[in-house]
Amino acid sequence: TATNAVLDALGMANALNVSGCTSIDGNILRTIDEAEPVATHDGAGDVELAARRILQKAISVCEDSAKCSPDGQPDPLLVPNVSTLNAYIRCLSRPTAVETAQAGEQLLNDMLDSKQHFLGRDLVGMKHMPLPNIETFNAVMASWASVTEEPTLRRRKVNELYSMLEMQRMAGSPAVPPGPQHEALRPNRRTFLIALSALPEFHTGRGGSKDERNTYFSAEEAQVWIDRMAAMADCYADKALRPDTQVYNAPLLWSGAPHLRPESSIIPWDNFD
Repeated sequence: TATNAVLDALGMANALNVSGCTSIDGNILRTIDEAEPVATHDGAGDVELAARRILQKAISVCEDSAKCSPDGQPDPLLVPNVSTLNAYIRCLSRPTAVETAQAGEQLLNDMLDSKQHFLGRDLVGMKHMPLPNIETFNAVMASWASVTEEPTLRRRKVNELYSMLEMQRMAGSPAVPPGPQHEALRPNRRTFLIALSALPEFHTGRGGSKDERNTYFSAEEAQVWIDRMAAMADCYADKALRPDTQVYNAPLLWSGAPHLRPESSIIPWDNFD
């Protein structure tokens, strides 16, 4: 939908903002109807506030569609779906990277718990929030992978999210039942690239110069993730999960620009495929 496309664009802009600034051009905010109430007590940045206004506007259109429908149901094309919330997670921008990741994880938990409200409003046309898919997990894992200031917490949270994903997979993917519009909930290639990108730790060089930072990561921990990926490739006969050069490069510090690394903006890598 148009809403999803706009949120995706905002999320991409948010991810490329490697300086940590959360402001966006005021013209974007002025194009959105500011009559929509937007909560600001949680420290949300301009990107997230813009995303909220867009979503609330979309929910209002959905409500109007339901009022005009003979059966009281909105046009299915106007109902927010899992892709809508995945895009919204990528738009989250709080004062710190940890707070941003925590907000995304809370939204994921709300989706798993089938909460009936979003942004303080009933979800018209839906009994509850859409259930997460693999890209929901990937979006939250990528958010934690962007937490540079607390590497131990970053790795722990990525592992916890992967364990949560594995519980869903082993239980038969109850979150998203397989069907023509849904794939079974399981890790994909991007999941493992994100996990590997979360491994490095930064250590400042002599004199404390930021230009002399050294990067370290556990080869043993990286091998665990690569072995998991290879096992998943065998389990599902999925060639995309076969470890290759890009996979082995994932934890390494390369000179590529941030836009070459959609998984995380911490340590860009070059694509040597």
